[in-house]
Amino acid sequence: MTLETALYIMQGILNGMKYLSSTLIHRDLKPDNVLLHIEKERDGTRVLIPKIADFGTSVLGTSSDLPVVTTPQYKSPEYLRAEQQGRGQHTAAQDVWSAGISLHELLTGHRPFDGDLPKDEHKIYDAIKNYAAGNTEILPADQSKAADLIRIMMNPSSDRATPAELLDHEAFHGINEKECQKTLSLIHQS
Repeated sequence: MTLETALYIMQGILNGMKYLSSTLIHRDLKPDNVLLHIEKERDGTRVLIPKIADFGTSVLGTSSDLPVVTTPQYKSPEYLRAEQQGRGQHTAAQDVWSAGISLHELLTGHRPFDGDLPKDEHKIYDAIKNYAAGNTEILPADQSKAADLIRIMMNPSSDRATPAELLDHEAFHGINEKECQKTLSLIHQS
């Protein structure tokens, strides 16, 4: 997938998050929970629009003390820390973190950290802490704007940008929507 297509998909995800952010926390945002929806334009052309799906673990409100069933590799460091202390609370900031992990996965084809749970839980947690601290190279130099966007999505939760703020990031400037649609159409046909 091209950088531009991955950013186009993330732009759609962030638009969905922005729309939902005042009323709902997804709590399990990851590429598996994003669909490409076919919409027909007035001129008859078809476009593929990224849509957030699988709201089975979502909650209404801006935070939740309910147990989270988020895929561990998408949990933010602050959530993991609180969870280890028996008081995990999920907020919209964790959804932004998960979106950042998802963007990394869209661009590289893999998550930045993986492992078998529960055996590798501490290894995953250490990798997440290093990633959040900026001690891990995120993407190659030619993808520096996307890497900067991911870093912003990985800021400590008190400084983590909102979906609306992220949509203003320079990585989204100049996306050629028609080219992205061509790429997505090819993916959809295969």
